[in-house]
Amino acid sequence: MKKLQQQIHYFFPYLLYFLIPVFYYFIASAAETNFVFLNYIFYISCIFLCAILLLRYYYDFITDNRKILFLFIFCSAMFLFKPPLLSGDIHRYVWEGHVQNLGYNPYSIAPDNTIFNNETLNKEVNHPRMTAIYPPLAQIIFRFFSLINPSLYLFKLFFLLVSLYFVFFLSRKKEFFKDAYLLAALFPFFIIETSSSGHFDIIGILFLTLAVFYLYQNDGSKSGLFLVFSVLTKIVPVIFLPLFFVNLKKKQKLYFTAAFTSGFLLYIPYINAGIRLFDSFSTYSKDWVFRGYFYTMMKFLGFESFYARIFLVFMFLCIYIIIFFKIKNISENIFLTWLSLFLLSPVAYPWYLLWLIPFCGKKYFYAAAFFMLASFFTYEVLDKWFCCKNWEENFWLVVLSYSAATAVSCSIAFSTNWFKEIPKS
Repeated sequence: MKKLQQQIHYFFPYLLYFLIPVFYYFIASAAETNFVFLNYIFYISCIFLCAILLLRYYYDFITDNRKILFLFIFCSAMFLFKPPLLSGDIHRYVWEGHVQNLGYNPYSIAPDNTIFNNETLNKEVNHPRMTAIYPPLAQIIFRFFSLINPSLYLFKLFFLLVSLYFVFFLSRKKEFFKDAYLLAALFPFFIIETSSSGHFDIIGILFLTLAVFYLYQNDGSKSGLFLVFSVLTKIVPVIFLPLFFVNLKKKQKLYFTAAFTSGFLLYIPYINAGIRLFDSFSTYSKDWVFRGYFYTMMKFLGFESFYARIFLVFMFLCIYIIIFFKIKNISENIFLTWLSLFLLSPVAYPWYLLWLIPFCGKKYFYAAAFFMLASFFTYEVLDKWFCCKNWEENFWLVVLSYSAATAVSCSIAFSTNWFKEIPKS
C-alpha cells in the first residue's frame, strides 16, 4: 500500500501537468462554437484547481523553468489561429494600424466614417463611432504590423512572443518579482486574455515591469524610458510617476525626467488631430461602465452615475495617498494601488487585473489569483449577448464574486493558516 501511495504521489503532478492543456483545448475549441458561460467557467476553474494543487504539493516539480515554459508555449499556441471569443478589441488594433497606412489619423476619423464604406476590416471594430483611444506608441506598433499584414493572427503571434519573453524575464528575475512567472504561466487568466483575446495590455505590462526592474537598479534613464513607454501604450501607469521619482537618487532623477519627457515626442505625428487626441479617452472616463465592484453597489443603492464617479475618485485619491506614504516596497505599492483602482473604477474589464501579475510577490500571489478567477464570472453577461444581443448584467454575480475574492485576500493579508504563501523550494 505504501509503495502504491508513493507511485501515486510521483505520477500525480504529471497527471495535473497533462490535464491543464486538455482543459485549454476545450476552451480553444469553444472559440469556434457558441459561447456557454457555465462550460467556460468550469474549464477555467479546473485549470485553476490544477494550478493550486501543483503549487501547494509539487512546487519543486513546476519551478523547473523548462517545464513551465513548455507548458506556457504549448497552451498559448492553441489559441493562435482561433478567433477571439471574449473580446473584440484586437479588431480595433488591426483597423487603427490599417487606417494609418491609408494616410488617415486614427484620432481624427472613426471607423464608421462613410469614406470607409468599401473597407472590410472596420466591420468587426467595436464602438465604431469612437476614434482611437490608445496612445501613440500603441498606434505606431499597430501601424507597423498592419503594414506587414493587417491580420489579427499576426497581431496574436506578436502578443504571444511578447508574452513568452515576459514569462521568461520574470522567471530569470525571481529575486525582484518572486514567483510572478508562475501566476502568468500556470493559471489560466494570462493565456486567455493575451493569447486568446489578444489584449494589447501585455505590451504595457512588460514595459512597466522593465521600468520597475531598472528602478531597483537605480538606473534613471532606462526606468524613465520604459515607464513612458508603458504610459504611451496605456495611459493609466502615469499614476506611478511620483513613486518612481521619489525612489531614485538625485542625479538619477534628472536622467529619469529627461527620458520620461522625451517619450511624449511620439505624439508629434498625430498632433494634427488637435484636442481630438483625447476625445475617446474623455468619453471612456466619463461614460464607460463595465461591472465595477463599488460602482455597481453604489448604482444599486440609487446613486446617480455622476455622483458615484465623483465619490469613487475621491476614495481612490485618499487610498492612493495612504499607500504612497505607508507602503515603502515598490512592487507592493504598485500592486495595492492598481487593485484599489480596479475595485473603485466603474470600468473593471477582467484583463485589467493582468497588471497585478509582476508585482504580486509571495504575499499577494493568491490574492491576485483569486481576483482574476472572480473577474471571469463577469463574462456571464456574454451568454445573453451572443445568444440574443441582450446586454443584461447580473448585480449579485459581480458583488458576490468580488466580495469572495476580497474576503480571501483579506484572510491572506492577515496571515490565516490557509494559502498564506507559496511553499519555499
